[in-house]
Amino acid sequence: MIKISLIYASVLLVLLGLAYHISHLWPAAGSWLSIIIICVHILAPLYIIDKKRLIPRDFNLYAYNLESLLDKLISSRRAKICVDYAGLKRELCSSAKYLFAILVPYIICYYFFYWQKAHSSNQEISFVLTFPPLWGFMFLTQIFAVALPEEFFYRGFLQSSLQEKLSPVTSIIITNIFFALGHFVGNIDPARLLTFFPGLVFSWLVYKYKSLVSAVVFHAVFNMVAFVLSLSIALKSSL
Repeated sequence: MIKISLIYASVLLVLLGLAYHISHLWPAAGSWLSIIIICVHILAPLYIIDKKRLIPRDFNLYAYNLESLLDKLISSRRAKICVDYAGLKRELCSSAKYLFAILVPYIICYYFFYWQKAHSSNQEISFVLTFPPLWGFMFLTQIFAVALPEEFFYRGFLQSSLQEKLSPVTSIIITNIFFALGHFVGNIDPARLLTFFPGLVFSWLVYKYKSLVSAVVFHAVFNMVAFVLSLSIALKSSL
């Protein structure tokens, strides 16, 4: 299973790189390629798990019976909803302190980086808290179109596959090397490799709670905070 997951992760890197370059050559294909990439992140792991007759819960793909909500939507029968809302609430409340502990230093370091950059280039730093238009819709997009597919593949499928034979630490490191490369090949920028570090936090949350819920929410919040900071901080020439 490790060999299959590593081969698939490598193929995904190639697909991400191709999708990025094709979308630049043919912008009209961008939306369709994004949908295809999302499907590849989710459907291929499910196909492999089903083909190998493995247990999805061993890959942290189900938690708190959340799949019963999906059953209700797609089943023609009157599916019974039995979500463990109490367990879901406990995980989110417990993980919130980790989110706070990471985001506060991140915001401070982000601001300090640009303050130092402004100081060294004789510029002034301007901070005006700015939210993107339709930020609520954007947050939902981050959850369902970005965080969920990526966590489903990297932390659900790949990390769990590696843990069958490797130690948790080794599995987490390898998973996040692929995670960082997945961001790098789509936009050849060394700074994109820094996604390795928040990825370690996402992996640890999945390892701790045996669930993707906190990692998905954490991932989406982290992306939104980074985007708000990029809109809020600007450098301008000093007079």
